[in-house]
Order: sequence, then C-alpha cells, then structure tokens
Amino acid sequence: MAEELRTIDWEGVFSDVRSRKDEAFRRKEDDPRYLIGVDLGFSHGKIVVPTGLVAGQELGYQLRRMTWAAGSIRDFDRLPIPFRAVAADIETGEAVVLGSGDLARAIRASMAVPGFLKPVELDGRLLIDGGVASNLPVDVVRKMGAEVVIAVDISMPLAKRDDLDGFLKVLGQTSNFLIRKNVQEQVGMLQGRDVLITPDLEGIDTFDFPRFGEAIERARRRRAQRSGASPGSPSRRRSTPPGKRPIRLSIPTSPPTSPRSASRPRATPTPASCFLRSVRAGRLDWEVLHQSLREVYGLGGWDTVDFLVEGPRNHRVLTIAPRPAAHAPSRIRTGVVFGTEFEGDSSFGLRVGWVVTPIGRLHGDWKTDAEIGRRTLLSTELYQPLESKERFFVAPSLGWDRFLRDVFVDDEVTGRYVDSRMYARFDAGLALGPLGEIRIGVLRDRSRFSTEIGEPVLYGVTADRAGAVFLARFDQLDNATIPRSGWAAAAGANVYGEFLGGDWAYDKFSATVMGARSFGEWTVHGGAEASGPFGGATLPLFDLSRLGGFGRLSGLRTGQISGQYAGLARAGIRYRVSKLPSLVGSGLFAGATVETGNVWNRTQEIKPSSLIWAGSLYGAAETIIGPVYLGWGFAEEGRNTFYFSLGLPL
Repeated sequence: MAEELRTIDWEGVFSDVRSRKDEAFRRKEDDPRYLIGVDLGFSHGKIVVPTGLVAGQELGYQLRRMTWAAGSIRDFDRLPIPFRAVAADIETGEAVVLGSGDLARAIRASMAVPGFLKPVELDGRLLIDGGVASNLPVDVVRKMGAEVVIAVDISMPLAKRDDLDGFLKVLGQTSNFLIRKNVQEQVGMLQGRDVLITPDLEGIDTFDFPRFGEAIERARRRRAQRSGASPGSPSRRRSTPPGKRPIRLSIPTSPPTSPRSASRPRATPTPASCFLRSVRAGRLDWEVLHQSLREVYGLGGWDTVDFLVEGPRNHRVLTIAPRPAAHAPSRIRTGVVFGTEFEGDSSFGLRVGWVVTPIGRLHGDWKTDAEIGRRTLLSTELYQPLESKERFFVAPSLGWDRFLRDVFVDDEVTGRYVDSRMYARFDAGLALGPLGEIRIGVLRDRSRFSTEIGEPVLYGVTADRAGAVFLARFDQLDNATIPRSGWAAAAGANVYGEFLGGDWAYDKFSATVMGARSFGEWTVHGGAEASGPFGGATLPLFDLSRLGGFGRLSGLRTGQISGQYAGLARAGIRYRVSKLPSLVGSGLFAGATVETGNVWNRTQEIKPSSLIWAGSLYGAAETIIGPVYLGWGFAEEGRNTFYFSLGLPL
C-alpha cells in the first residue's frame, strides 16, 4: 500500500482522462475556446451543475487494478483481513458502514470528498466521504470483534486565527469543526491496549496527494520513536499480478443503471464494444485495458467506464461496465479571454458554447457558439454521422461574425475597420476518432466593411464570396493551452469563384503544425505556419496573410504586418517551476521562444535574407479558468512589446 501511494501518478488520477489525446476530436476541438474546464448541463429549463469537479474515472481504474484479485468477493469478512468502508449518506448525513458488495466501489464511495469527487450511488443511497459522519470509526472495528484497535487520526488540525486569511480557509475550518467533533468522540472509546497514531501532518494539506509518501514516513518514524524500535523499511506485500491467468471478455449489451435513475430517460452512447477490440481473452494486458477504457470515456456521455474481474481462478471474466451520465440533453461550456499589449488597446471576450446531444439514433449533435467582446460571434452547426461507426458525417452550419481589424503604418495603428460577415456552409467529412477529421464543403458568405477609426480603408466594399473549402485537422496534444507532449496540425484551402452569387475569384491555402516533448520538467516545443494564394491568384485586401503577436514574431503587435504570403517558424523551451494544487490548476512555467518569418507580396521576395528574427521571454500559469501569460517580445530594429493575457495569447 505504501509503495502504491508513493509511486502513483496523483496528477493523472484526479483528472478523469489522463491523456487528452484519447478524447473524441469533436469534444477536443472546443478546448482552445472554452478554457473553463467545467461542463454544465441544461435540462427541462434548468442548469444541471456537476456534483463534483472530478467524476473519478482514473481513480476508479486504479482502485480496480489494486483490488482486482478480490473482485469476486462480496462479503468483506471473507477477505484475508476483514474490512469495512465508512461513507456518509448525503441526504441524511448518517454514517453508512459498507461490509459487503463491490469492494472497489465501496472504497471509492468512502473517499468521495464533497464538491471535489462525485458522490457514488449504492443501493439507492448517494454516498460521500465518511469523514463528515465518522472520520475515525473506532466503534465500527470494535463491533467487528477487534480485541486491539489501532486508530490513525489523519484529520487536519484546526487553524489558528492568524492563518484564517481567506474565505476558503474559513470554509475549511468550519468543516473541520464537524470532523474534529466526531473524531474526539471516537478517541474517547479507545481502551487499554488500543493504539492511537497521530501523524505529523504539518504543512501537508488534504489535497497534497503527491506528498502521501512523505506522510507515511512521518507516521512510521513517530510510531517507531514511541515504541523504541528501529524505523527500518516497512514490509511490503503486493497483490499477485494477473500473470498468464486466462480471462474471457464480456461486455454488457446495455449499461447497468441504478434503481434510483432507472426510470429517467437516458441517451444511449455509442456501444463500448466498438472501441474495445484490442482487449483480448488470455493474459490481461493492463495498459491495453486502461487505454481502451479511456477511449470509451473520451467519447462523452458516460459518468464512468468501469470494469470488473470476477470468477474462479481458472476462468476469470472481465466485464466492461459503462455507467451513463446523468441525463442532460444539452451541455454548456464557457470561457473568458482578456489580453493587452499595454501600448495598444486591450481586448476582452466572453464565450459560451451550447451543445445538444444526441441528435437521432446515430448520435449527432447540434453545437451553437456565441462570443461578445472585441469579436462578436454567433454560429450554429448540426453534426450528423451517416453510419453506425460514425466515420462519415455531414455538417451544415450558419453564422454571423463581427471583428475588428487594425491597419498599421510601421509601428503605429493608423486605422481600424469592422468586418461583419454572414455565412452558410455545408460540409461532408471523414472522422478519424481521437486523431482528427477531414472535411470538404461548399461555402457562401458576405462581408460588409465599415470604418471604426482613421481613413476609410475599404469604403463601400462588399465581399460576396462562394466557393469550395477543404480542411484537415489533427490534434494529439496532451493539453490545448500549455502542451507538454504531442503534436497538432491543420491544412486548409478555399477556392472562390463567380458562382452562387459570388463576385470574387481567388484561391488561398493555409497550414500550421506544432509539437512538444518533455524531459522531466523541461519542455521543448516548436511550430511552423504558412499561408498565401495559389493557382496564380491574388488575395484581396480584406483577406491578406498576417503575422505579429505573441509567438508569431513576438516583438510586433498582433496582425501588424500583412501581405500575399506569410511564413513563420518558431522554437521554444519551457520549464515547469512548480505544480499547483489540482483545484487551482496544474503549474507555473517560465519559457522563451525564438521565431523567424515575414510576409511577402511576391514569391520572388521569399528568401532567407528577408526573414525577421524575433523572440520572447514569458511566465505562465495554467489555471482552472485558463492559462495566464505575462511576457516580453522583441524583434529586429529594437521593437519591443509587453503582453498580458488570460486565455490563449491573442
């Protein structure tokens, strides 16, 4: 047990899906826009708020892995050491002693910290961490017949007045009152030969999971000091690994539901069996099983995707048991972005995304995006798979987009115009699972331009365009904002012509690629992008290729230089200075980039001597509301720009 607690990846255990790479691309593509990582449901005119920040998918897998050998035991008295888990009924506050049933699920219920981990439903009761009702259950083991009780009190000590300097600490102190009271009552039940161990937890908070190994060592040293024994190394006994014991894969045709939720209408997600083909009968490969479970969970629509290993030793049976999420026919995601280059204007955006799912028996969805701020956007798309494997799809969409575009002369903004665009589009495509998707489609749009400040750059111009579009996108990054590993790429082409009412004829391509790889706390990353006309076309003024901004020639202002062609390459290094508690974010970072590129109006101008060199130094924090950046960009000719942003850099 001590070895597991020391070596387990706690950051991954409490993140539901350990790798973003395994999520369905349809969900993954929203990550850069909606950086607040909490999905809200919407049902019958009411907002459905999650009952916990973490569903416990990864935690459930680890508990199953560590207790699989006892998967067939339903009476906890039949375990080598009789066992009880103590949870609390969230409706009544009563302690619930679990002495039979599903061992891993009982343990999971007994550690469902309110507000952090979702409650667990067992036998018609909704259960949370038993600490609020009985944090040191001496009476429970006494009733089991224990002659000597060894009690370990790990409740947090009450904070001093001077330490209560925030509302979270005050809130934590009030909950500690309840826990301390029931602990003291149980300590009073200890007798003669009973032992009370109170580890030194100074400086270790409730959610300091990576420091559990340190807490174990502290407890062992204190116990050794009291007994006069040498601390030594604790004995370790681990479960026998699966080895070569044969198993048979069994997948339920319909997911199990609890009595309480059985009467509710439920959406039936894609059958799990389609995504578990790599799990084979025979020797159980834990990595393959783990990966398969994550792929199914990444599809969405599940509360958790659980598994059981049951049956006699010579005929183990592996059962995959997905549990559908609480019914909410629509999902809401939100995001906030703010950025400033200090010398220029600040920019703000509030984003809301609304997804209705499933649509039809093939599990389509209807996605609507809205944004207000420097950019105003309202768009909607119906995504409809065409067959059961969900590989081929169609996606009609409509939208209105209004955004500001600055006009620069050297380093100064001399004008600003507004592009108000309405569009209709119809795409057909191929879904590539978590990897990405490929689309082809037909687009019809109209842009009207108006002057915000300065001279009227596009006075009286209206752009009516019609054309064919091609788009291929791939995303295997482990994080949408500050990736530590993986890669992403996109390539697109628009071919506009004078048909369907269009009056512009030109062709434009764009391509981007980026990647990251980590070595300990260091991450090396890089990327490249290019855009421009092809087929002998010339881009109109309102659709020129642009560069400038953080990571895109950082010493220049956002969109400062424009031309027919644009090319950029960058490389960077980033160091994770420290990790943050999982309730706050993931870490603090310091980094630097080197960038080179330019814009050109003719292909003959594209040569190494024309490249602009730039770079940046920055600090960043990845938080639950999105990344925060503070940076300094510099470029040739003494150009300097300071950046601050919440959300992705503008």
